[in-house]
Amino acid sequence: MVIIACLILLVQGLLLLGVVIRDLFDPRREAITMKLVFIVGFLLFQTSSGIFTLLTGETEASLELASPGLSGLKFAMLSSIFITLALLTYEKVPIGRRDADQESEVRIAGPGLLLLMAVTGILIGVLLKDVLVTIPILGALTEMLSTGSLAAAAGCAAWAWSLRPLNMMIGIPALVTIAGTCLLLLQNSFSRRGLVAAVIIVVWAAYFARWRYVPRSSLLSRALLVIVLGFPLILVQSATRGHRGTVALNEYFYRIATIDPRDVADAAASMASGQLAGGNSMWLLEHYPSTFSYMPLHSLYAFTTFVIPRAIWPGKPPGLGNEMVYNSGMTGVVREEQSLGPGIIGHTAVDIPFIAIPLYAFLLGCFLRALDQWVRRYPFSPFVVIPVGAATSQVLAIPRGELALFTFNAIAWIAGAVIALLPFRWLATRVSRDPSIETEEGEDEELEGRDDVQQHIRVLEESESR
Repeated sequence: MVIIACLILLVQGLLLLGVVIRDLFDPRREAITMKLVFIVGFLLFQTSSGIFTLLTGETEASLELASPGLSGLKFAMLSSIFITLALLTYEKVPIGRRDADQESEVRIAGPGLLLLMAVTGILIGVLLKDVLVTIPILGALTEMLSTGSLAAAAGCAAWAWSLRPLNMMIGIPALVTIAGTCLLLLQNSFSRRGLVAAVIIVVWAAYFARWRYVPRSSLLSRALLVIVLGFPLILVQSATRGHRGTVALNEYFYRIATIDPRDVADAAASMASGQLAGGNSMWLLEHYPSTFSYMPLHSLYAFTTFVIPRAIWPGKPPGLGNEMVYNSGMTGVVREEQSLGPGIIGHTAVDIPFIAIPLYAFLLGCFLRALDQWVRRYPFSPFVVIPVGAATSQVLAIPRGELALFTFNAIAWIAGAVIALLPFRWLATRVSRDPSIETEEGEDEELEGRDDVQQHIRVLEESESR
């Protein structure tokens, strides 16, 4: 049964990879979307992670599988059903379709304003993260908002640089801003997701600012270059963060100077295995409800009550990742601080699968669709595109679990980015959209007939001429 499960997951992975490749190279489709980010996360944390555990037998400590063949087969079938329902919901449910048309009037920002927005985003992010965070109860929320503000700063800098890629008077401040943002996201942070957001939002912002209009092969090479340059930062953070807790920048620099190559190799292996989230999902499928009782719609309940601090609600139920540490009898860790990645299928296993799978697939499909439709409606407005892009790393992590935490964080990071950028909207240039756009002779065949692309190019040119 292990082989059958692996074959099902392999077919699942190939089909999902086909969707990614289709969207990346079909000029009629948007290349970079939240749907794409979610699929990549699902491939990493569920599909390939499940195959890894089934082929190697490697699992988290104390989470050994009693029947890997049967559990793997259940996991393969349920994950296939889930991702199919989620993508069908995304494609078929008419969320925002009526509002998806571009506005007749848009607001654009030139490089100077974008750099000012980036600096302000950093200042607001520092205020939220290092000052307001000390406020009891409220501080937990301001820390979430701060990451969205800092990610927005990196996005604004990338957008400005993309508008004038050869102008070093813009390029150097933009590069310094992006680097400074990455350092601030490292400061006193255990999670990698802030740094991942800073890397991804550079690609996201550059795509909507300019890369959207280049051949898709060029887009892919540029995006891969940014990811390749940013990946070592994420890898080093993973290898040096050690035990859970906050780490100051000077401590990071010391750890980097004394880093053990084996720690880097272990961090890379952990990423490649999807942090064993697939195996964790299988363990949950094995033990619910045979060993532990179902927790009906636990993730949905956790999401709706997430905003209530534990200081007010001492008996607030723990997240599933932390619950797994207790239930598995894991030793050698501080249980209150340790959390595992249950995987999104693991969440459905606990929350009653035949209810949770269709419900969560529907809700996530709607959520991703709503974000992408919002961007589609304002595709060259940094005041919309960048806040949505601030949530990319959380959407990427949703398939790993914690489902409630990452979904709430995604919304909070979007809100933090909006707080940082919205005051500047009134300084942006208003541009009326010409409804009658004709393709000029000699245009790239891939762009021919694409009124939206032609309009974007003309607005881009008008922005650069100001």
